[in-house]
Amino acid sequence: MDITWHVKHMKANQMIAIALIFAVAFSVAIVVRGIPFSSDFKSGTLIRVTGLDNRPDATAASQSLKGLLNTDVGVTITFDNSLMTGKFGFEAEVGQVIAENGENNIINFISTQFPGANTLVLPRGSFLTTLFKNQAYEAVIAAFILMSVVLFIAFRQPTAVGVMILCVAFDALAALGGMALFQVPLSFGSIAALLMIIGYSVDTDILLSNHMLKRTGGEPRSHASDAMITGLMTQGSTIVALVAINVLTTAALLFQLSIVLIFGLIGDVINTWFLNVGVLLRSTERQKKREYYVSD
Repeated sequence: MDITWHVKHMKANQMIAIALIFAVAFSVAIVVRGIPFSSDFKSGTLIRVTGLDNRPDATAASQSLKGLLNTDVGVTITFDNSLMTGKFGFEAEVGQVIAENGENNIINFISTQFPGANTLVLPRGSFLTTLFKNQAYEAVIAAFILMSVVLFIAFRQPTAVGVMILCVAFDALAALGGMALFQVPLSFGSIAALLMIIGYSVDTDILLSNHMLKRTGGEPRSHASDAMITGLMTQGSTIVALVAINVLTTAALLFQLSIVLIFGLIGDVINTWFLNVGVLLRSTERQKKREYYVSD
């Protein structure tokens, strides 16, 4: 089986169309399913319970807290392996800010329901969450701007740099689409994963551009095929490692990170080896035609 068959035989426009279809599909997933916000980015209260000997029932804990607070409560089970204690816990997200006397009621209630538990109640006001949102958006925008500057300095070719930036944007779109499909909330962890995708995915685009634009002799399709074999080895090994993390871990943060990175890398495979290859092939083939007519 030749994994580079499409690079050698498909038309450039066909490869570009395939990548655009996937981008539209991820966009539809985002619009239809939506991306929830974690407590990091919305006002409310986070109740963090640790130090449990046995794994708690998320549904039972949610119903108990709902009865106490008269509002919906989302519960996520956590596992403390930072010190290899083997202790369980959970995090409960409440969509309202709880007063100080209410915090004491929650702590007493959890102490009764879960003897020996350590409870921390963290209120999040609207000002603080707005500040977090703005800083997260600024970090993503700054990453794109700095990446664009570095790429322009390195390549000085508007077409190559433009399609690399577009590919990275589509990779982030794929990651967001995965978050929508699996309802992974937008949190500090998922934002960090998105920034990692921006940095990681541009590597394969640079690899492809170096092979197609800076190598002398040979055919552009052959250069792209060589780059794809190398790039898929790195992308595939990373995806396998992330899937293993996703399957073996019970930590909510690692699950969020792995889902975002897995879908971002799947998008990177599609966008690098279909969209980027297609655009660069069109550019190099047109350049060859111009040189042919000029030489005549």
